[in-house]
Amino acid sequence: MPQTARHIYIAMLGGQPQIVTLALDRLLARDLPIEEAIVVHLAPRSPRYQTALERLEREFPPHAGTPYTCRYRPLVVHAPTGRVEDLDTDPSVTAVCQTFHDLFGQLKQQYDIIHLCVSGGRRLLGILALSVAPFYFGYADRVWHLHSPDAVQQQTRDGALMHVDDRDDVRLIELSLFPGGRLLPTRPSAWPGPTLVSPTAALDDLDNQDRRRCLRVWRNLSPAQRRVLRAFAGGYDAQTVAAQLGISLSTVNTHKTVIYDECRIAWDLPDGQPRNYYWLHQTFNPYLTDLV
Repeated sequence: MPQTARHIYIAMLGGQPQIVTLALDRLLARDLPIEEAIVVHLAPRSPRYQTALERLEREFPPHAGTPYTCRYRPLVVHAPTGRVEDLDTDPSVTAVCQTFHDLFGQLKQQYDIIHLCVSGGRRLLGILALSVAPFYFGYADRVWHLHSPDAVQQQTRDGALMHVDDRDDVRLIELSLFPGGRLLPTRPSAWPGPTLVSPTAALDDLDNQDRRRCLRVWRNLSPAQRRVLRAFAGGYDAQTVAAQLGISLSTVNTHKTVIYDECRIAWDLPDGQPRNYYWLHQTFNPYLTDLV
């Protein structure tokens, strides 16, 4: 079966670093084994942003007296021309979409479970994260909003307090999100501009495209290759597939290479585009009843 999933926390940072830690505190209070905190942020020149980054970094190892054991990873948004300082142009919005595309895609290829908090940072950052998430998130992934009353916001403003006592009026609210759970066939840089479309409409279109592509791959495979693909679609790794089908691991890998080649053709992927067992499972599993 697929490897054990890690729980990854993703937040966005603006000038209020305490939003990141208040939400993380409440995730940990739910006994969620968060292994990494990834903080996505822009790169403005204002000292306020730099202070927020420095204040947040001190909350994580290797700094002494930190309340967390999970790894901290700041992730600054980059465009082809350099770091993005503000979300005031079409290229800057596209760069943010690209950042979330790369991040979510990488984590889901590693079987990670994502906890996305959309409360911090520029509001548009959260909106863009929500526009990309449905293409990647599965039923185990979660989207959170941090609610805190005005008095707590004033008390903690600008990182004056990074933690508050466990209190009922500071809580996480789970947001509903339809889980598409399949990788995009193209990168955001190939989209016709940064215009955001309805996630539901985009998922419907993606579902139709993926079904046709899956059937195309299936028809081009031999019976033995189809048995291997069906096993991968069931969520098994190569060694388990070999044991179930009574064939050698090298034979499974040979069939897998052919399957990947057919997928690259069907999805028009460049050579070397990473695919893995998780991608095969997420992509083909919804259409198993069609693959006969």
